[in-house]
Amino acid sequence: MRAALLIATDIHGDDTFSRLGSPSRDVHALAGVLGDRGIGNFEITVSRNRPSHEIKVAANELFSRAGRNDQVLVYLSGHGVKDEAGRLQFATVDTRRDLLASTAVSAAFLRELIDHSAVRSVVVWLDCCYGGAFPPGAIPKAMGDVDVPDQLGRGCVVMTASTHIQYAYERGAGSSSSAQPQRSVFTEAIVRGLGTGEADLNTDGVIDSDELYEYVYDRVTASMPEQTPTCARQGVGKIIIARTPNTLTERLLIPTWSGHSTTIPKWTYYLAVAAALSVVVLVALVVLDKDRPNSPGTGEGPTTKSSTEISPGSPPGRFPSAASTIVDEAIFVGRPADVAAAKLEDAGLVPAVVDQFGDPPEDLASCVVVEVSPVGRRVAGTKIVVRCEVE
Repeated sequence: MRAALLIATDIHGDDTFSRLGSPSRDVHALAGVLGDRGIGNFEITVSRNRPSHEIKVAANELFSRAGRNDQVLVYLSGHGVKDEAGRLQFATVDTRRDLLASTAVSAAFLRELIDHSAVRSVVVWLDCCYGGAFPPGAIPKAMGDVDVPDQLGRGCVVMTASTHIQYAYERGAGSSSSAQPQRSVFTEAIVRGLGTGEADLNTDGVIDSDELYEYVYDRVTASMPEQTPTCARQGVGKIIIARTPNTLTERLLIPTWSGHSTTIPKWTYYLAVAAALSVVVLVALVVLDKDRPNSPGTGEGPTTKSSTEISPGSPPGRFPSAASTIVDEAIFVGRPADVAAAKLEDAGLVPAVVDQFGDPPEDLASCVVVEVSPVGRRVAGTKIVVRCEVE
C-alpha cells in the first residue's frame, strides 16, 4: 500500500490567524500528481479545512492500517505555530491560539503515530513555517521558532518549506486583499518536479526523496532567496516518491513499489523491454483472432467491465456492473452536489453529501462541491463523502 494523507487549512474560526490563499490550491495540485498511477501511485485522502479531531482520526486510521512494507506520506499546508513550551502545532479551522493543546494538531501527535505504527517508510512534507523576519506584501504561515526535525524527524524523511528561522511564502500573495495567489513556492516546486519528471536528477526512471529535495531546494531558493527548504532523514534510507512520467518503457522498468531506492541491474532493462514487446505481439494476435468470424470465445453478448473511471460526460446507468471505479475529485469540484451524487450512485458508490458545517444540505442543487474523499480506485458500495458549500 502507498497511501497519502493531504491536509490543507486556509480558513480559521480564530481571526488571529490570517487567511491563506494557497493551501486549497496546493492540495488539489499535489493530489493530482501523487494519485496519478503512472507517477505517484498513491491512494489519496484529502482533508481540507477540517477540525482538529477529524484530522487526528484520519491520521490515526492511516497509520493503524499501514503494514511494515507499506509507504505513508503526510502533507500539511497551513499555519504552523508553537505553544508556550516551544512545541510545534498545526492550526486547523477550529484552532484557538489560547487553547492550542486541545484545538490544534501537534507534531508530537504525528510523531507518536509514526513511532507506534508498523510502517517503516514514512514521508512528511510541511508547507508551513516556524519564525523569522517576513517582508511586506506576503502572508506569514507561522509565529515563533521550532526545530522541526527534533520533534518529527526520527524514523522518517521530513521535508519542510523553510528553516526554523524563516517564513514560507505564497507566490503571488501581496498586501492587497484582492490578490489571487497561486500555489506556494514550495508545493509548486514539488508538483512540477514530480509531474514533469524534472526531479529525476539521475534519470534512472524514479524520483527518490533525496533527488526531490535537491530539486525543490534549487527551485525555491532561486525563486525566493529568503526561503530555504530543509530535509531531515533519520533512521531511514532514501525513499522512492514517484516514477518519472516520460515514456511507457520507463514505467515498465520500475519494480513493484517497495518504498526504498534500489539499483536496477542493466539486464532487467533488456528483460523488461522484451516483455513489453511480447505483450504487444500477444495483444495484436488476440485482436486478429477476434476479427475472425466464428472464433471460439468471441460471443456477441455484452461485455462487462471490471473497472472504470467517472467522467463528467458519462451517461447515467453506465457503472452498475463495475467492480471498481476511479474517483477523481477534479471532475466534481465546482459542480452542483446533486450532479456529483448522481454520478457516484451511477458508479455503484454511496455518496454522503454534507455542507461546510457537516450537516446534510437542504437543497443539493444549490450546494457546490468543494471536496470529495476518499479518491482513487474504489470498489462498489464504498461511501464517498461529498463536501459542499451553499451558494
